[in-house]
Amino acid sequence: KQWYQRRVRGVAMGEANGLESLLAFLKDEEMRDLHKDVINVVGVCMLDQNQLDAMKDSGSILAMASYLTTADPVGQLNALRAIGACCQVGDNAKILHDSEIETTILSVLGSDSSEVLAQACYTVSVLVNNPLCKETLAKIG
Repeated sequence: KQWYQRRVRGVAMGEANGLESLLAFLKDEEMRDLHKDVINVVGVCMLDQNQLDAMKDSGSILAMASYLTTADPVGQLNALRAIGACCQVGDNAKILHDSEIETTILSVLGSDSSEVLAQACYTVSVLVNNPLCKETLAKIG
């Protein structure tokens, strides 16, 4: 029940243009200590395919990918969890594939954090359930 309530709130936030505000917040370096919490909220919004489509159209998926590569380990962990959960819903993995998320996730495999590495591996295992993602990952190596 809690998961459903969070998802409904995430959809409502996206419809109120709150999602774009949160993504812009991720670019504010002065608020870096709050980024890991913001990414959790963005992750809930990403579970809705309409919100994810809007993120793709606005270039926000690329902004999140950029955040993933520059965040501290806790932020990376939260972003990877959000991406992994997102990929398990409908055609979301294809939407993320269209934004070339596979390359970004693989770049995190160089992390010194064993938790980040484990989550990145899990996220890759979720991505390979989508044929397009699987093909891209195979090409990258």
